[in-house]
Amino acid sequence: MLTTFCRAAIVGGATIVLASCQGVPLDYKPDPALKTETPAKLQARVVEACVKSQRAKSSLQSPALRKSCGCYAAATFKAMDKTELDFYRNNGYFSDTTRPKGQAALATCGLK
Repeated sequence: MLTTFCRAAIVGGATIVLASCQGVPLDYKPDPALKTETPAKLQARVVEACVKSQRAKSSLQSPALRKSCGCYAAATFKAMDKTELDFYRNNGYFSDTTRPKGQAALATCGLK
């Protein structure tokens, strides 16, 4: 009985740690509209999210951030394959295989 409880606690703890490493809240629900939006609209959403997150990290003004974030979103979406795009549509965040592509695009476009 005690070993079953310990195993359950370990599995539960591991699940929480994994979820926190992903940076996605446990109660996150993706916008259902993602499934039907065009790639251009998906990319525009990424630009808006980028501007919001970069505003807190940078002294750049919104027009400069929009340009850099547009560069980031375009480069990231260009590097994504169909599977990665489908993952984004279904989950509302980039897959593990897309994240390095996004990180490279951030650096290329002068963002943090």
